Amino acid sequence: MPYPRAAFIVGACLLLTTFASRASTEDLSEIEQVAGNRAAIAQTGTANSATLEQRVILGRFGANVATLTQEGSHNTADVIQKGSRNEVVLGQFGDNNAAQLGQYGFGLKTDVTQSGNGGGITVNQFGIGGGPVIVRQH
Repeated sequence: MPYPRAAFIVGACLLLTTFASRASTEDLSEIEQVAGNRAAIAQTGTANSATLEQRVILGRFGANVATLTQEGSHNTADVIQKGSRNEVVLGQFGDNNAAQLGQYGFGLKTDVTQSGNGGGITVNQFGIGGGPVIVRQH
């Protein structure tokens, strides 16, 4: 059953939106957000782990957005977004996949899909704008 949560602080112009859905009690999702970021984590399977840290720098330029999906067992994801208007889409489908994704800047995009078993990837993006990083591992 999904557990949507939202926190609103009036007068501080701060909006945090978090959505986490887990189909197993052994799955773990941890989200640390500040200042207007948006995140969604969906996990099905056993012993999946997702950690997400989002920080806005120069918030007037927009929020960071992350969507993480894990289906299978023993998948791990660690995502850090520091900046503004960064976007991560991560899908892990299978078992024992690992992803470490970092975005440090403005307007960066990362789209990673891992299908199968035992895949590993590390992506770090720095700068302003630039083309998207798209990785498909099967």
